Amino acid sequence: MEKGDDLKTYSFRSNGLFYYTKKPYIEEIKSKERLFDILHSSQRIFVIFHTETFDRIKKDLNIKIPPVDQAKVGHWNYVLISNKEDLFGTEN
Repeated sequence: MEKGDDLKTYSFRSNGLFYYTKKPYIEEIKSKERLFDILHSSQRIFVIFHTETFDRIKKDLNIKIPPVDQAKVGHWNYVLISNKEDLFGTEN
């Protein structure tokens, strides 16, 4: 992440992220409408999902969202996306 970028999670909270990012607050996105707003933000935003949730959201929103990264941490599988990737078939 660069200065001015933001980090959010979708439908989960991770106390470890506060520790590792040294951020005092990380928004937990709780609705598809809020996620859609974030995907269209002019600010670069990264969003972390559980893999299962990410797959369901892609299908529900009928968009292709290329992951920036994927990782397994303990028994959790995560996907990281950015709203500045090619989400809608054109460069943002």
